Amino acid sequence: MTSSDPVRAGMLLDLAMRHAVTIKVAIDQLTTLGADAELHCLSVRLLELAFRAEPESKRRDMGDAP
Repeated sequence: MTSSDPVRAGMLLDLAMRHAVTIKVAIDQLTTLGADAELHCLSVRLLELAFRAEPESKRRDMGDAP
């Protein structure tokens, strides 16, 4: 499936990338604090999001999409 609105898709990507920088800063600070439980929680959530961010065709190849 191709993007039907490339301008909106670009804006959403930019927004997500800015939040990714914020998450990186939080990870760095949590690491400095030695906050292992919080880092683990964040790691699990990011893995879920990374899987969700895969295009549907790739998810289907992995057996997740119908």
